[in-house]
Amino acid sequence: MPEKFLAICFAVSILTQAWLVRLLAGSWLIPACLYGLFWFVYTAIPLIAAPGAEVNPLGIGYILLSCILFSITACAFDWKAAQYTNRLHTVKSNYRSKFLKRAFLLIGALAILATTINWGLQGISYYDILFNLLDTSGEYMSKRYSGDLERNIAAQASIVLTYPTAILGGVLYGAKPKTESGIYLILVSIASSVLMMLVEAAKGTLFLTLVLFWGGMLLSKINNGRFVPIVEPRLIVRALIWIPVIIFVTAVSFIARGIDTESGYLFILDKLHYYFLSYSSGHLYAFADWFASITTGGGSMAYASITDSNGFYTFMSLFNLFGTTKVAPPGVYDDYYYLGELLQTNIYTHYRGLILDFGIIGSLLVMIFAGIISHLMYFLLIIHRRPWLSAAFYVHLLGYIYSSFIISLFIWNSVFASFFITALILYMNSKICCNYQINQTHNT
Repeated sequence: MPEKFLAICFAVSILTQAWLVRLLAGSWLIPACLYGLFWFVYTAIPLIAAPGAEVNPLGIGYILLSCILFSITACAFDWKAAQYTNRLHTVKSNYRSKFLKRAFLLIGALAILATTINWGLQGISYYDILFNLLDTSGEYMSKRYSGDLERNIAAQASIVLTYPTAILGGVLYGAKPKTESGIYLILVSIASSVLMMLVEAAKGTLFLTLVLFWGGMLLSKINNGRFVPIVEPRLIVRALIWIPVIIFVTAVSFIARGIDTESGYLFILDKLHYYFLSYSSGHLYAFADWFASITTGGGSMAYASITDSNGFYTFMSLFNLFGTTKVAPPGVYDDYYYLGELLQTNIYTHYRGLILDFGIIGSLLVMIFAGIISHLMYFLLIIHRRPWLSAAFYVHLLGYIYSSFIISLFIWNSVFASFFITALILYMNSKICCNYQINQTHNT
């Protein structure tokens, strides 16, 4: 299978170019490295998970080129000098402040409250949630896909507040002393997203929440002048404990989609494998097939022709804010890609949106521009004593990078609200801590 081998070579090249940037910058925390690492995973896992599946390597080659162009922009900055400046700062952001802890607990509690209130407003029985969870979850999911969910402020608030909660929880967890367990920080950070996954069959919120929590930990790491390693070994061990829990919760969410639990364990396992493979690997095969169809006409199916998006699929939330008449289906794309009996998906990565909006050449130029902005903000994050805007940008950039295998993160209004809430809290924390430290100095 020469095409599959070439695709694997492209995937390894994505990792290689990220490693070269790491040599230049002296850290994996730079946006170019994070983007390369994520996209190595997003290409390697599908190629390995479905070893017998054919894939057109042209789309993976395009992904490699976009990663290289994004990474090249990192060469414009002196990263080692910036890290040296960071270590010289004697006064930095106080990520263990009482204000930050109180803000975290407050918005975390509000997120949980808004989530539970929304269920009642949607006509979901709290009794059924406790004693008939699978059917209730399936009912909520059916309402979502049929467009029957009631728009209300509680539903919006539950999402908007969940993300800053996870970010602040990660910041506090990364800043805590090693002697503290910090288990309450983890539980509060993921509580509302776990509830959404169990009751609403909404898987994406939990995984994005976990990534944002990790992003908050990276902010604390950078604030302490620690740029290596990207993940502490002790945290990897702790994370392994949670993996079975996440897999179990995800499996429950899949079962709620309508798997017949009375058909036997083999049937259930087969359907779970189908769903796990579709969600973990479908994006690459779908995008590669779509990319082949628009470049060489070699796709396996006919795709909808879209010629007037003009940025809609990348910045959908902004278009909706200004009253666009364009409407996207619930899954953004109506084209469902099938790979035999292995998988089914309508996920085509953020690259399909970029190409539809700006063309192939234009999308590559967008990647260059995004690289310049991302690395500039990361540079400012490193050299400033108490960064707040660049800190909020960095952790949401990590969220975008994670979500890029699905769609552009900018299609959701909640992301912009999360950014402003996080930036505001970090700004207030920087001012409060600054005044506190100045007063302490004067008293001394």
